[in-house]
Formats: sequence, C-alpha cells, structure tokens
Amino acid sequence: MQMTNKITKNILKSILPSIKQIPLDDRTQIQVLQSHSDVHSIRRHQFAAFILETGSMLVWSDDASTLVPFAEELEKKMVNLVWKEKRMAKDLLTKDKEKNTLNFTEQELEAGVEPKRGEPYMASICVAMTFAVMAVFYGTEVHEVMLQIKAEGNYMSIGIILYFPLLFFFSSFFAYLICCLILQLIGPISQLNINSKYYSGQAPVLKQHHDLPHITVQCPVYKEDLEQVLAITMQSVGEAIKTYELQGGTASLLVCEDGLQLLSPAEKQRRIAYYKMQGIGWVARPPHGKDGFVRAGKFKKASNLNYTLDVAHRVEAKLEEVNRHDEWSDILEVQEYERCLQEVLQDTPGCEADGNVRVGEFILLIDADTRIPADCFVDAATEFYLSPELAILQHTNDAFQVVNNFWEDCMAHFTRFVTTAMMWSCANGDVAPFVGHNAFLRWSAIQELGWEIDGRNYWWSEEHVSEDFELSLKLQNLGYVVRMASYNNGEFKEGVSLTVYDEINRWQKYSYGISELMWNPLRVWLFKGPFTPLFRQFFLSKQIRGFSKFTMLAYMGTYYAIASWWPLAFINYFILGWYNVKITALYQSAFKILISTLMTFNVFQPVVNAIFRFRTRKGNLFLSLWENFKYITLLCIFFGGLSMFLTVPLLAHLFEIPISWGSTSKTLENSHFLKEMPMIWRRYKWYYLVWITMALAMIIIGTAVPAQWRINDLLTVLPMAWMVACHLLSPLVLNPQSFLSELHI
Repeated sequence: MQMTNKITKNILKSILPSIKQIPLDDRTQIQVLQSHSDVHSIRRHQFAAFILETGSMLVWSDDASTLVPFAEELEKKMVNLVWKEKRMAKDLLTKDKEKNTLNFTEQELEAGVEPKRGEPYMASICVAMTFAVMAVFYGTEVHEVMLQIKAEGNYMSIGIILYFPLLFFFSSFFAYLICCLILQLIGPISQLNINSKYYSGQAPVLKQHHDLPHITVQCPVYKEDLEQVLAITMQSVGEAIKTYELQGGTASLLVCEDGLQLLSPAEKQRRIAYYKMQGIGWVARPPHGKDGFVRAGKFKKASNLNYTLDVAHRVEAKLEEVNRHDEWSDILEVQEYERCLQEVLQDTPGCEADGNVRVGEFILLIDADTRIPADCFVDAATEFYLSPELAILQHTNDAFQVVNNFWEDCMAHFTRFVTTAMMWSCANGDVAPFVGHNAFLRWSAIQELGWEIDGRNYWWSEEHVSEDFELSLKLQNLGYVVRMASYNNGEFKEGVSLTVYDEINRWQKYSYGISELMWNPLRVWLFKGPFTPLFRQFFLSKQIRGFSKFTMLAYMGTYYAIASWWPLAFINYFILGWYNVKITALYQSAFKILISTLMTFNVFQPVVNAIFRFRTRKGNLFLSLWENFKYITLLCIFFGGLSMFLTVPLLAHLFEIPISWGSTSKTLENSHFLKEMPMIWRRYKWYYLVWITMALAMIIIGTAVPAQWRINDLLTVLPMAWMVACHLLSPLVLNPQSFLSELHI
C-alpha cells in the first residue's frame, strides 16, 4: 500500500537528503528511501518506508488483514508529529546527522547514565546460614563419636569422619534449600524489583540516545514440523524484529539448519521457500557420515552453532578485504556479500546457505519452540550499552504449552517453580545461570573464547554436553558478568518436555554435563588428577566469589545425591535388615533420609513457595497452594524413579562409555497406551529387568528364606520399596498417552 498526502509530503520536504530514517515518536522510526528502485536495501521487517521521490509512504505486511490498521496507526503518528509536536519535529528533522542520533543537553546526558549496580548480600547470608546448619550437624556427629569412643573404647567409630566430605557434597543443596525457604518465608523481597550486578528487575532507562546495534537471532533447528513449530516461532521473532526496526534498530534471523539436508526433497524445498519468503538467513551442514563429515558432540547443538558461526565469520573476513570506494552503494554491498558467501560455500563441501548469515553485535539465542516478546530488543541493547562488562543477559522463562495434558501441565508448573527459585537467587546477589536459550550474548565477548583448528573456528565446546554451562564459566573467569532479567514478566516462553522420555533424557544430559565439567575420566586420574582444568580454574578463580562457588558446587552435588539414592537404599536394606543390632548409632537410615526429603520437598517447599508468591503479589495464596500440591504425586513418582537413570550417564562419563541423546520432541504424535508399551520396553528393558529382580528379591527375602535372614521390618523395607515402585511406575504412569491421558488437573 502506498500513502500519498499532504502529511507525507510536508514531512519529506522538511528533511535533508542525508537523513536515513524519521522518528515519528520515541518508539517508531521509519526508514527513508530515495526511490522505489532502492528496495534492495529496504528493512523488510520495518514494514514501512518513506519514498522521497514520490513524497509518499510505502506500507506492507505479511498478513493482509493487518495492513490497513497498521497504515492507519502510522498515519496517526504522522499527524501527531506534524501538528501536536510541530516544534520538536522541526528540530529533529532538519539536523543533518550521520547516524540519526539525537542531541541532548549535558544535564540529560548525565541523567541517562545508569547508576552503579550494587551487589546484594542476601545470597552470602543464605550460604552463611547453610554453613552454620551444616556445622551444627557435623558438630553433633563428632560429639556422638566422642561419646561412643568414651563409652565403648572403640576408636573405629572415628572412621565415620572420613565420610563427611562425601556427605557434604551430597547434602549441601538440601541444607542450602532449607535456608532459602526460611528466607523466602521471612526475609526481604524488595530486591526482586531493583537492578543489581547479576539481576535486572526493572527494564533499563536511558535518556541519552545511542545507536541501536544490529541483533542476530540465532535459532538451531532439526526436523521440527514447519507449520506446527518453526513457523510459529519465526512469526514471534518477526514481530520482535518489526518492533525493533520501527524503533530505529536492525535485526535478522539466522537459522542453524541441522535437519534440512535430512528431509525429503519436497519438504526441503518447502523450508527453503519459506525462509526466502520471510527473509530468513540459514546455514545447513551435511548429514553425519556423508563424505566423511562428522557432526561432533553427543548432543550436536554446539557443533551446529559453531558450523553456522564459522561460515558467518569467514564471510565477514572476506567482506573486510573489500575495497569500498567513494561511490560505494547498497547494491554493490549486496553484490559483494553474495560473492563472498558463494566463495565460502565453494570452500566448504556439502554446506548450503542463503540469506543474511552475518552476525550482529549481539546474538539472541533461542530454541525452535520459543516465543519472545515483541518489545525486547531495545531493552537488551540498552542494558548491554550501559554495562560493558555484561556478556550474557539471560531472561526468565515461562512455559509454552502445546498439548495441555497432565504431564505437560506438571512440567510447566515445575518450570515456573524453578524459574522463581533462580530469579530469587540472582536477585539476592548470586551469579545468574545461562540455560542456553532466551539469552542475549555479546558477540565480541564470545569471540574472546574462540580458537581455530584446521582452518575452522570454534566458540562453543563440542566436547561438553552442557556447552552453555561451560561457556558461562569461561566468560566469568575472564571477568565478564552473566545477568538474569525478569522485567519481561514471563513473555519469553519455552516448550517443556512433552513426554517423560524427553524429561529423563534432559536430566541424563545435565548429569553427564556436570560430570564432564567436574571430573576427568577415571583412566587419567593417576596422571592428570580427578578434576578437569576448567573446574580447577573455576574453583581457584578470583573473578567468582566464594559463596557463588558453593552454590554451584551444591547444584552439582544434587545430581550425585539423586543418582546415589538407589544404591544407598539397596545397601541400607541389607545393613539394617541383617546387621541392625551391630550398627553404630551414628548411621543415618534410609528411612530417616526419605522422610526428611519428602517433608522438605513435598510439604515445606510447596507451602513456602505459595506464601512467597503471595508476598511478591504473583498469585493468590490458596490458589498457589492448590497448584503446588496438585502436582506433588506426579513429581514424587518422577524424582523417586530418576535415580538409576542418572547413575548411567555419570558412570558412562567416568568409564568413557559412548552415550548420546537426540533432540527433544516439539510435537506429540497421536498414540495410545497399548502402542506405547512396546516402546517403553525397548527403551527401558534393562532397567526393568533390574527393578523386577529387586522386587522379586524383596518378596523372597521377606517371606521364603529362613526366619533369621528375613527382612520384613517396615522401616527397613519402605525406602527400598519406595525406590523400586517409583522406578517401575515412572515410565508407565507418567506417560502422557497412558490410561491417565484424559486426566486434567
């Protein structure tokens, strides 16, 4: 649509030829083209442009139903610019500027500088409380040892102290959680609404205008459905790009295509046509094994990102060699870019690419099933501008639901639960986590981590499953800051695991990643020591504060605590069942541990979370209590049956046993329980053989052996029975296509 009237002509008459864009208001800037022949340099996602030659405005849209309303909205803004703010418009539109920046007084410039962000002390107080709690526990244990030695004269009891370091590693998170819950219940909450070094509770405000940088949205994809998954995500990104370009910035979408060359020819062409129509840049690498090509890594995401960034880096290097003369134009720039891209493709066998693959000053990393708010780019650009030390801005996520069955509802609830905990921890002064998506990255900081092997450039570690955690640690060791932002109020959304299989795989991947970040394989312990260089660097780093090291260590210990549950319950079953009278009083039975864990995670934590949400005005107290407790049974079964699944990847890393994971399902196929049963058996048959053997052994030991060898004491049997039952039920009961599929809670 082309609008030509007195308003457009008057606006265009009052500007100088060098003006490249016109601000209609504080949040809308429209590009200026000399004529219709300059469409090659148009910002497509701005969906509007002034045409000097005709004195008109060109407006377009991907959706015909939105074209007229959008044009009417722009017309109103032009009227306001001309009539209501005529004096201001004259000042803004008649100044010749190279980059369209606005002038402010010295007082305004000073007012635009963000005050220095403080570092709250609540996180360190919480860790200090944790150490106090653990000191009381260990002190009591040592006191009991001394009393036992005095009473029995048996110095063998002192050997239990050797168990303390392992117990500290396993129980740190549990003790830390209890202290966190106490502070959430009675501690301050104002820190959630302010900005600090590692947390942004309010969007940044900058009165001083700055040149908005180019932002590249990077999205790794596989074989997700185009209509049901990818197109919806791209539409969400497109709205954000449109808003940002109307505000005066530029942005592009770069897809890291791992599935394109694996699709059928027809489906491949559909994707390519869609990318071209939407102006999306993409890079597709060859399939694994084709002509000797290797898709490195166990999870493949890091190597996919590296491959795309390497292509972009080499294109950029070639463009830097171009000699741009005085009469250089946008047409020549586009031609040179196409030439450089084709040269890179010729030098990279099997690679396919098209569109804009160049990387901007900042990268927004998303997943294929992500939703982002329309107005998020300018806030991120401002925050990075105000904080040169900021490398990663991680946004809090809400859950995006697709099928709305009982399992997805449960995982969405758990995701929000975890997000609230992370947000509170960062607001207290702890280092923000980098979860690998819905995060803005400073490209120059990432480039400081780069290395080159055989002519290829790398930035993400392809040897680590938790490549995001590894990248975050290295950036912090360099002195950069990782920050969490919550001011978008959950408008960043991520898909959750649609099946219990995907959720188990996710936890296995995390546990394997923790192990490879922390431990060397057992084979090299004698020569290189047990700890990896990265972990030693992290532990000795002066850039990371002591209490943050403790919380990270406690987080790592969580996976080992969960994984150790089933072997400890197994050992406890026989120790208490056969040697109960001979065991030391210091021994903590599995029953005591089970009860304390269930009470903390399934009673105390849901109640405190509901009160905390009420205190922060995020929800009604009674509705929050109901929401927290209605998923307790499902979460009990899941976490109760997770232990052996985590033991496998932890041991696989230590013993260098090959293991890999595929991508997470973004859509749920139609199925039913009888169809799922064979698949469950194929996936978990070896696990089931172990669990069924344990169950039969418990029945036999409790009924069919001589009386002196029977184990039928309830306190001894219950932890083992709980563990076996949860493992047996988890893949069955938590299957969203089981007989519970019609249950909505």
